Amino acid sequence: MSACAELYAEFISDVTSLPARINVAVYGTGKVGQGVVLALKKCRPDISFDFYFDSFNKGSQDGSPIYVFADNKSLARKVDIVIIASAFWPDIEKILIDAAVRNYIICNADPMNRSLFNDDQQKHYAPTVEANLQSLEDYSSRETYKVCYAMRCMFVPRRQQADVYKTPDSILDKGGQYLRYVNWNKVYTAIDGGVFDGKTTEDFLQKMPPGALVIGFEADQSNVEKFNLRNQFAGPSRKLEARALWRSNCLVELTPLGSASSTREGTPNQTGLSVPAITLDEYVRTNGLKKIDLIKLDVEGSETAILEGAEETIREHRPQLAICIYHSAAEFATIPELLRTTLPGYKHYVAHYGKEIFDETVWYSIPEECVES
Repeated sequence: MSACAELYAEFISDVTSLPARINVAVYGTGKVGQGVVLALKKCRPDISFDFYFDSFNKGSQDGSPIYVFADNKSLARKVDIVIIASAFWPDIEKILIDAAVRNYIICNADPMNRSLFNDDQQKHYAPTVEANLQSLEDYSSRETYKVCYAMRCMFVPRRQQADVYKTPDSILDKGGQYLRYVNWNKVYTAIDGGVFDGKTTEDFLQKMPPGALVIGFEADQSNVEKFNLRNQFAGPSRKLEARALWRSNCLVELTPLGSASSTREGTPNQTGLSVPAITLDEYVRTNGLKKIDLIKLDVEGSETAILEGAEETIREHRPQLAICIYHSAAEFATIPELLRTTLPGYKHYVAHYGKEIFDETVWYSIPEECVES
């Protein structure tokens, strides 16, 4: 497998195995589908990607058309292969079979592999997970973390995954993501790491006192454009930095996947895209920010790197923290460990917002002086 194929192995295990010079459609417009398209473009330029299928929505994504399959079934026969690239692949496969479409393959990569604890990881992380669990302040947090961990330790055949890994109603938080445990009366300046289209920024400002400021960081230019469109008439209450946060001031490699865009250390020639990155500590110093009250991070696996570059800010400003821990099994254990062992005088909580157990789990670390009684 080429280095480029390895880079996108979580989306498709080996695009080099596909036949040469074929036309394909991708059924799935989420992060798996976007990842497959990116892998094809970077690793297999001989393959023509024609369009996306979706079960519900039509439109376009990154310049490629999206067709609702039920209204455009005949298009499946105009391509050589339909690649199913979605966590809901069992449902999609049934849709194709019912429509007598046989020229399909299922994306080889299982996006859940990184999210499950294998046997070795369970043994290695068991003490850490137990310590994380014991550090949580309320029953809801402990139950949420316990159930999420137990389900991440379950391995089931692929054709059962779509049902087995759905989030139980007992732990699903149906409120606004990143909002639950934050004391908003004490948040005047917030850092929004990974703004996507700016919806979170809006949610924060609705909760914050008048005159508050949200500073967002977003490295994906397509997301910057979405943010600017949403906020074109907004006042000085929000500021967007079109760059990445990281553990050092450097260039980082960008994988542009919309809401799932991610950055990583690496040479720009692996994806052809590199973006400037800055530590939060450096940004706070150079901009003379006197107080940071909240740091939210949802950055597709870069949370630890950003926290390492924010140690001074966290130590001196004692902000409230809302940090996503769901992007991999390891991070589900290690990010809480980092926060609970390095933040004296903080209390810790967890909430889960995703309909699947692998999505949208947020760890909150709140200074004791900010905890609402």
